Amino acid sequence: MKRASSFSGEKKSLIICGPDKEAVVVRVLSELLYLLQGEGVIFRGRVKEVKEEGGEVCAELEGEFFKCSFSPGDFIEDIKAVTYHKIEVKERDGCRIRVFFDI
Repeated sequence: MKRASSFSGEKKSLIICGPDKEAVVVRVLSELLYLLQGEGVIFRGRVKEVKEEGGEVCAELEGEFFKCSFSPGDFIEDIKAVTYHKIEVKERDGCRIRVFFDI
């Protein structure tokens, strides 16, 4: 997984893989959480494609990364982690995902 070092509204894609859809959801959200908390970067975009090949699921996100400035006190609660607890990925009439965060 590549971490971008410079951000200014540049269009980029991010590919994240895992053994199943639930793992990919947790990894995508964990990466976005890292970018926000660790790099001060917000991602605005969409899931372009999800592929299942060779026992692996990969999601490609495309969008823009924006550097933001905030102070630790700007958030009422911080998300500590994305969890697998009761995670659900349901595909019918689109996709519905339920995920819990550790705060």
